[in-house]
Amino acid sequence: MNHYVYILECSDHSYYTGYTNDLMKRLTTHNKAKGAKYTKARLPVKLVYFEHFDDKSTALKKEYAIKQLTRKAKEELIMKGKAMKYILCDLDGTLTDSGEGIIKSVIHALNYYDIHLDLEDLKTFVGPPLSLSFKKYGIPDDEIEHAIKLFRDRYLTVGTFENHPYPGIIAMLEELKKEYKLFVATSKPEVTAIEILKHFDMDQYFEKIAGATSSHERETKHQVIDYLLNTIGDEHQFIMVGDTAFDVIGAKKAHIETIGVSWGYGKIEDLEKAGAIAIAKTPEELKKLLECYPL
Repeated sequence: MNHYVYILECSDHSYYTGYTNDLMKRLTTHNKAKGAKYTKARLPVKLVYFEHFDDKSTALKKEYAIKQLTRKAKEELIMKGKAMKYILCDLDGTLTDSGEGIIKSVIHALNYYDIHLDLEDLKTFVGPPLSLSFKKYGIPDDEIEHAIKLFRDRYLTVGTFENHPYPGIIAMLEELKKEYKLFVATSKPEVTAIEILKHFDMDQYFEKIAGATSSHERETKHQVIDYLLNTIGDEHQFIMVGDTAFDVIGAKKAHIETIGVSWGYGKIEDLEKAGAIAIAKTPEELKKLLECYPL
């Protein structure tokens, strides 16, 4: 379970500090006048800062410490959360809903091997490297390259654009681009990722789009993130955004924290188990979390 300490700015510009294990739900509760007595008289409130902890005891100690700070010290803490961030975004299941094209192309490949999966199993192909997913569902090691070829025979001709941006994503990118540096880190082949983002006129929001190589030397999320860090420099403040545990695990290997999103193809419990510091249920929630979290 995640534990959070947060600061709200009230309508009278005063600050309220609290603890919760469900950040966005608690914010909604406050704004429905069902939270603390203090905020009930000062609505609406907005989230301006939060920190994530693995245990309640540590979180409560931090809550107490923040409550002892002067207003100036709290404002300095809040400004730390608003500092420049380099945001790494997953593509499939995070920025665009590519499930239809991927799933139909997976079915096309698996039919050759007389392997038939239910929809929930097919959804797990959205995001991770294809080689790992095909192996998981019974394709022998010496047949994985052939399975990937069968997948791409359909995907590259038909499936690529059986795809669309999630509602609210472009508006969110428009706003984030004004304050932060945005990048794409995907296990999808880089050339395909660039093609898709250009098709939806979304490439304009990103400083660089990084993906897998055809030679497989860069394939996993960790390898793609490492490539990005080596390209742009690792001295910046990074945070990952993704919809699956693969995003969280890959970022963690690079010592980067992840905010998960619930609208993709991963499961919330898997994201949390992997170590996502928070889960956004909408692009607007994601924007708020990115703006408030100190790195």
